[in-house]
Amino acid sequence: MNSPSMRLDALTELINIASGRAAAALSQMLERRVTMAVIKLHILQRAQIASFLQREVGTIGTALIQEFQNGMQGQASLLLSQENATLLVRALLHLDRELENLSIAEQSALSEVGNVVLNACIAILADQAHTRVHSQLPRLLFNISAEEMAQLLTQPWGEDTIGMLFVSRFTIGEISFQAKIILVTTLADETLQRLLDLTGK
Repeated sequence: MNSPSMRLDALTELINIASGRAAAALSQMLERRVTMAVIKLHILQRAQIASFLQREVGTIGTALIQEFQNGMQGQASLLLSQENATLLVRALLHLDRELENLSIAEQSALSEVGNVVLNACIAILADQAHTRVHSQLPRLLFNISAEEMAQLLTQPWGEDTIGMLFVSRFTIGEISFQAKIILVTTLADETLQRLLDLTGK
């Protein structure tokens, strides 16, 4: 039986593959060098998600949340501080000015990035689970508490829900910042085990 640390390493490696695919897509879209790398991973039971977000995240400046269904169901979210969301939008649109309230065009650019990143993570998990999923377009939320975020992520699902939270380092050109990606899903135990054992370490 693989140790918990080996399983986390395997899942981190898998999400880093997804991050690389997302970064390549964003590089092509933006015509700039983009890198993404997972620097920390947490596996959470449903009851732990709210307290973890309260302790580690607090108020969330910007959240993109995307639901996925069919063979695997749940929700994925890209969490950014207000400062990092602003940095990202400025990098995306090559803006030099300070941003206070995001315009519709700026929100659309942020949503497009979230869609690329979250779809890459969802798709690689679905591939490894040998299933297909359908993802909805992401919703953009501002200034939401950790408790509210946890409720949005977990309320539609049952007690068997698990959360996978990745702390990632984004680099776009000369700009570098952290973001958190959380996937909340109702994976069956045997499917989760398969995902955690994918590398055979």
